[in-house]
Amino acid sequence: MTDEFFLKDAQLVFERTIYNDSQQDIEMLRNNMVLLYEHGLEKVNRKLIENCKNSSRNIWDFLDEHNLAVEVLKTIDKSITIEYEPDYLDGTVDFVLTGDKTEYYLQVKNLSDSERQNRRKKTIETIKKELMKIKVGKFICIQFSENFIEADVQPFIETIKQRNSFQDNTNNYYPNEEMVRALYSFLSPNISVFEHLKIGTTSDLNMVNVSGEDRKQIYNSLLKAAKSFTWMASANKLNFIVMEADNHYDIDISESVFGVERFHYYSNGKRSWSRDETGFFYNSEYRNHVVGVIALRRREKSPVSSYSKTLFINEMFLEQVNQINLIINIDRCFRYNQLPEH
Repeated sequence: MTDEFFLKDAQLVFERTIYNDSQQDIEMLRNNMVLLYEHGLEKVNRKLIENCKNSSRNIWDFLDEHNLAVEVLKTIDKSITIEYEPDYLDGTVDFVLTGDKTEYYLQVKNLSDSERQNRRKKTIETIKKELMKIKVGKFICIQFSENFIEADVQPFIETIKQRNSFQDNTNNYYPNEEMVRALYSFLSPNISVFEHLKIGTTSDLNMVNVSGEDRKQIYNSLLKAAKSFTWMASANKLNFIVMEADNHYDIDISESVFGVERFHYYSNGKRSWSRDETGFFYNSEYRNHVVGVIALRRREKSPVSSYSKTLFINEMFLEQVNQINLIINIDRCFRYNQLPEH
């Protein structure tokens, strides 16, 4: 297969997205596709293309596995082999790495949407339909504040319709700069041509603090991912759940896996704390099956990105922490008796 073949595949992945106009993103993805192909992981490339063609979900959701595979390949030495969704496990585990004495199993889990995220997706779909009526061939990038609600959609669209200028790369505010419910900007395409405004990117204007909802969402997602491991973990069979965590606090992940933090205050001014034994690592069905949870956060503001990686270790497997660094370079590690700052 030639570089031109993989270039076309990379363009296909970014088709109909704002990144279709970024030659840098396309070339980075092309290079990663070549690397995976050369190491026998063409199946990861095909899965990415299939997902992007046949799903309405965000492209970022599908690139987690692809980016992770590239990072792992750049970390492991030649003595470790890597497989993707091997047939002998019926495709239930995403990555299997085999060394001289140790097998590593990585299950990548995109968190299921919370009620808040489902509401936001419905709002965005409504906005997309309304933008088709505005005959300006540009992308619009929107950051929503937490108090942007469904009732804001029509006034927001009317604000855009009434604009006299659609200047690129300029911040605009709805309803105004003093009380921002949405911050938006326009961007002219370099390659694509279309007849109406089209959403390029959407995101939250600020980090959203929905700790209780996030904690439940993460816990339930971990339970689903753990079902892939039908065998118990051990010193030479290390099972890990890997999750994208750009929009989640460490404290929420920590409480999901270790248990809710409880603080105790005393009359002498001193304070102590403890945890409820309600975390995922206390689940009787799976506590012996998962060595740790690895949270990924993007280092670059691009779909094609490397990650910082935080390991939340099951205390039963504390002695195996160093082994994971043979396949993934861990930046931070939390135990049950440590408190994340945020």
